[in-house]
Amino acid sequence: MKRLWYHLVILWHRISGDSAVQAEWKAKRALEKPDEIVTEIRTDLERAQDTRFFCVCNQMLVAGDRVCPSCGRRQYVPYWLRSVLRVGRSLIPGELPGTALVAALIGLSFLMQLKVGSGGIMNPNDTAELFDLGASFPFLTVGPQPWRAFTYTCLHGGLMHVAFNVIVLIQIGPLVERTFGSARFLAAWVVTGALAAIIPVFVTGGSLVIGASGAVFGLMGMALIYGHQVGTQQGREIRDVMIRWTIYTTIFGFMMGGVAHSAHFAGLGAGILFGFVAPPPLNHPGRKRASPWLALGALAAMVWALGSFGSWVAEGAMPPDRLSERDSQRLYFTLERARGAEAYVGERGRSLIERARTLRREGLPPDQVAAIERETVQLGRAMVAGQRLILYRAVNSALFPNGRPRTTDRLPQ
Repeated sequence: MKRLWYHLVILWHRISGDSAVQAEWKAKRALEKPDEIVTEIRTDLERAQDTRFFCVCNQMLVAGDRVCPSCGRRQYVPYWLRSVLRVGRSLIPGELPGTALVAALIGLSFLMQLKVGSGGIMNPNDTAELFDLGASFPFLTVGPQPWRAFTYTCLHGGLMHVAFNVIVLIQIGPLVERTFGSARFLAAWVVTGALAAIIPVFVTGGSLVIGASGAVFGLMGMALIYGHQVGTQQGREIRDVMIRWTIYTTIFGFMMGGVAHSAHFAGLGAGILFGFVAPPPLNHPGRKRASPWLALGALAAMVWALGSFGSWVAEGAMPPDRLSERDSQRLYFTLERARGAEAYVGERGRSLIERARTLRREGLPPDQVAAIERETVQLGRAMVAGQRLILYRAVNSALFPNGRPRTTDRLPQ
């Protein structure tokens, strides 16, 4: 099996245009890579158990040291937290754990989208399914479900969308992570992605948003401001490349249509600001001290967002109660069109709808119709606005599928 894989890899590289020697060398490297990854993980796990660590002044300390004997700085990060961060780092192979983690989240989320309902390789899921998957709805993200400001970055509208974002991520992510460090990379991904969804809500009113583009533009903003601040030839080239990326992606978005440009530019601005506030640590002791806390904060935000999403799904993925009447109606009507009223009116509501259908078959006795309507109004008072109107409409439709007679009182609308 190993030999077959070796020949297939050689064939692939030969088709790609490599010479025979180049193809053989790359095939050997590909076969050695899994062993290298296992060795790297094993080494990192061993390092995670090491009681030694370095102060920001590069003085070596051991577990239990509270104050650095060289520079006198107090060590605020407890040793157990350093061990947790080391173990977390060891579980992600490669030199760029932040980029690898984000790419893995995007890939796994896209596979999850493919398994849900109408979503396909080229086509996005419908609005109701995106609601269930954690997309950013403005009135939910800045309202009762703020965790959507992260989960939406994991979702995409088809293969072209996810491929474009991953390609840009692979191009820009390593540059940002090597320059700013993994801690600042992850913190920037979370912060700029969230602001890309939140800022447009207060500027333009916002809209349904999915995709990692806002966070990707945040990384572009960080690289842009870093290159500008450095001021060297290489720095100016980085800045100019980021500006060109911004222009190209914006033009491409206008050509494709349906692109949330407001989220893109909000993410870009947030990235520039983040680059100012959290510049690369380099050899600056104060900046180095912030790195563990930035990493911990970013990971905690990711775990909280994904945990909140999982808890909400486990509880039935129902719309939250704390919504304005307009937003509640809009959301429930969207869900009703996709799944029908009976999915959102509860057991008593479904019973009322079924009894209304039975009355219609029996000829609509006036006294029983009035009783059904009274009970419907009574039940509706305990529901949120959108759910209540769905119930009223469903009962009316069950009683009078061809339209309600003018001589009969209507249920409240």
